[in-house]
Amino acid sequence: MRYFSCITALLTVSCYLILQSAYSDAAPPLIPDFSSGKLLKNNPMNIESHMAIDRIRKDTDQELKNNPAQLLNQISQSAESTDPLMYTINLGYQYSDVLTADAPEHWYLFSSAEAGKVTVFASNIPEAVTYKVYLFSKPFGASASEYISEGASTTIRAAHQQISAISSDKRDYIMVVTADNAVSNESFSIGTVFSTQYDANEPNDSFSQATGVEAMSDITATLDNDYDIDIFKFTQPTQKNVVISITGGDYNAVLFNENGQNLYDKPFESGQSYAQTLPAGNYYWEVYSPSNNVIASEPYTLSTTEYLAQLSLQMETDQYGGHWLDYGDGQYFAIYQSAYVKGRAINKDGKPLAGAKLQFTLSNGITNLPDQVSYTTTDENGYYRVKAISPAGYGRKHFYGPVMTYYYDLFSLQVAVLYGSGQYKVPSLLVQEVRNSKVSAEYTTTRSGFTYYDIYIMKYHG
Repeated sequence: MRYFSCITALLTVSCYLILQSAYSDAAPPLIPDFSSGKLLKNNPMNIESHMAIDRIRKDTDQELKNNPAQLLNQISQSAESTDPLMYTINLGYQYSDVLTADAPEHWYLFSSAEAGKVTVFASNIPEAVTYKVYLFSKPFGASASEYISEGASTTIRAAHQQISAISSDKRDYIMVVTADNAVSNESFSIGTVFSTQYDANEPNDSFSQATGVEAMSDITATLDNDYDIDIFKFTQPTQKNVVISITGGDYNAVLFNENGQNLYDKPFESGQSYAQTLPAGNYYWEVYSPSNNVIASEPYTLSTTEYLAQLSLQMETDQYGGHWLDYGDGQYFAIYQSAYVKGRAINKDGKPLAGAKLQFTLSNGITNLPDQVSYTTTDENGYYRVKAISPAGYGRKHFYGPVMTYYYDLFSLQVAVLYGSGQYKVPSLLVQEVRNSKVSAEYTTTRSGFTYYDIYIMKYHG
């Protein structure tokens, strides 16, 4: 860089985020290959492979029967209860119940005193049976003939069923739990939750209420209570090698096929990135908090990004275009002040990769001077072009040319691909020299970067 650029950088160093690391170990960690590393195993696709997400603790349940009258969550069997059994419950509480062959369907009546989102769930459902959950509502105090359906959760043999509804005023509700063909003598939990703060995707607590999204996209949303579930549906038109990550909050994500079967042996955990092969098909995402620790004001982002296998890279520098030069340390690009970095991203099938998020860091390795970082995203044909500013240096080396003396430093360009909030090495970087608008030489590196000459100052000597 020019002399005055170095002085400016020194005067303003406190305003920069200093990213310090040597070139040899500064590159971000590499996403595992699809044949090894952090991969979730496929579940066998049989009826028993449904995900059993039990976030409800049984020790917090209140019994439907024999509750002391003084409890705030007292349940009284409704006077009109004949067939099926009908109970009055309190909003915001959780209870235990048992379906029997004589009474395979139970109704639970409750009301909300204000506008908001109501969530109802049945959890800890016994194995080998299917209990379905339905929700109905009507204006507060209106006749029973005005009840309307708010939806249902009917996943076969699921251990947890959930449904939600949003109203603009106070309402009366009926939650229905019914056995599909068979019952179990084991108890299960039912409960209700009320929220006044929720995002535009709600209600989307069941497969029937799923929010449609694009297959290869970032989903940003919030959970509004500890038991909230977000369900999203998408169609993957062709098989893709993808990287999946979820960031923000203590949340997990589960991927289901269109039959409601969990595809993997474990959930996708927050803060991790996973390389998976996603065949063509229809899918559902479920996002939940495994620790029941939700902060409704803090969003999460669930990212599905196609895997970047190779990136070609050329430079249009402000010294000698795209040529490599040799000042005595090797053949490298030379930058005086800035350069345009361009190339193309390729997927694992050798095809152009659109939407790849890239980060370019020009690093000087000097502890008291900042690096320069640029970002870009590949276009629909996989191409990218971004301006990169070379950081300040000292000119600790020099090269005596025919006309000019070049005072320079050896800096590094590091390239990362962004998956979620993580930065990862480019598995294969194809570096190309261009002369007369044609590639004249190239090499491939797995180091996700290379060394270049940073020209500090040029002096004419005739």
